[in-house]
Amino acid sequence: MKRLNINLLSGLILAIILLGVISAVTVYVNARTYRDLAFDFQRQYMTQLVAAESADILSEDAGNARRLGLRIQGLDSFRLPFAAGDARRVSSVLDAQFRQAPVTSNAVNLVELYAFDADFNLSGRSPRNANADGIICPGVVDRLQLRQGAQRLKPLYELCLFDGKPYLASIAPAGGLVPTGYIQVVTDPVPKLSRIGSRLKMPVCITLPDDTLLYVAPDWTVDSQAHDVQADYILPASDSRPALKIAALRNADNLVMQIERTNNRLLLIVAMIIIATVVLALLLVKYSVLKPLRDLSYQLIDEWSGRKGESGELSVPEKDRPVSFHALGELYETLHDMAIRDPLTGIYNRALLEDRLKQLIAEHRRTPGHAAVLLIDLVRFKYVNDLMGHHTGDLLLQDVVRRIAGEVRESDTMARLGGDEFVVILPDADLEQAKQVAQKIIQSMDSEFEVEGHKLTASVSIGIVLMPEHGGDVDTLLRNADYAMYSAKENRLGYAIYDPSKTDDIALARMSL
Repeated sequence: MKRLNINLLSGLILAIILLGVISAVTVYVNARTYRDLAFDFQRQYMTQLVAAESADILSEDAGNARRLGLRIQGLDSFRLPFAAGDARRVSSVLDAQFRQAPVTSNAVNLVELYAFDADFNLSGRSPRNANADGIICPGVVDRLQLRQGAQRLKPLYELCLFDGKPYLASIAPAGGLVPTGYIQVVTDPVPKLSRIGSRLKMPVCITLPDDTLLYVAPDWTVDSQAHDVQADYILPASDSRPALKIAALRNADNLVMQIERTNNRLLLIVAMIIIATVVLALLLVKYSVLKPLRDLSYQLIDEWSGRKGESGELSVPEKDRPVSFHALGELYETLHDMAIRDPLTGIYNRALLEDRLKQLIAEHRRTPGHAAVLLIDLVRFKYVNDLMGHHTGDLLLQDVVRRIAGEVRESDTMARLGGDEFVVILPDADLEQAKQVAQKIIQSMDSEFEVEGHKLTASVSIGIVLMPEHGGDVDTLLRNADYAMYSAKENRLGYAIYDPSKTDDIALARMSL
């Protein structure tokens, strides 16, 4: 079976196409999300419209009821028996209002009329609901009693629930500017609220909170296949209890068509972008990516071949081969090695050091054990750079690293922390083993270094910390190793173990420098 060989160009094109497919799916998902958001926004907007229109209608209905009350209190047939306290005649006059024009013309959907004296005692009521237990919407009278003086002349109404049904109660003063009593007008708000549909040009359905139907528009139809948006508004009573549920319906076919057109346009744009990107990628890869990568690959192959003593000359067929992911494997390994190693000394850099320390800490948390960390500082290295130049200093550092590397195990990790500081990680090492390694490193510096004809001497100071005794994270271990290394500069051994009791003194000494 022929092995599938995907070269860099093909892989890039496939990646672009995959990204395009992902983009198309994202556009589709976003379109669905946008549609849901548009429906939610439409629903919220409709709810706000219904709420505002309901408030306006209730205010208008209450105003008509108040005018009816003011009209009644101006009738002589009402004023005389009301002033005389004749409850029977007052009730008779109130009952007669059901046959008057405001009621018969449906300007007011009258349910009940009450008359109260100046002390808010019931002075008469229309006998239409004489069997009703109590007064409908007594809360409006209670609210009126809380007002004082001229405040009682101002309009007052409330929506209430009585025996599970909603009513609108308005109250009007009787007797002029100095009220001698009050007339409460109770109306049915549903017929007026049913006009919301005609005002907003959308069918409505009005029910009680328990879904008992009170009104439904003739054109109200709920089709599961249609794109309809339904908004439900709960109209609260004055005591905040749900009084009515008003549902409004609006056809959203135009909105859905607009969203689909937008979605199709976006998909077309994505397809065009994919095609344009593939063409551009082909040109870009051909002239600015493939050739430099191929040249770099050949240079590395030549260098690697030269290190092995082989001929670095590549045959023509090899140079004509496309650069594939497999062929670039060695290039990747080389670049990866450059990312984790110090370019001067060839040992690991600080990034790899911290990663190894984190791995060691995590391993010891799972399986408790011991390990040691040595922080090595090259003493008076600054003078070598100042007196003999940085080039000589760099060569000296390389020789020092080679000697240190000769004293540690293959399982140990050696890294350059920065400048003239190095770190050696000794896994599974106790204090005695760490001290032995430190002594061997110090002794390896006894012989002179020969650097470009110069005989140089070097010495090191080593700070030792143990894990987990001296720290459980990278920063703590390195910081405490630095404290120990500072102590090592002041003793004859050349190394020191971290002592927590000396930390404050060392910190103060450094601050004074």
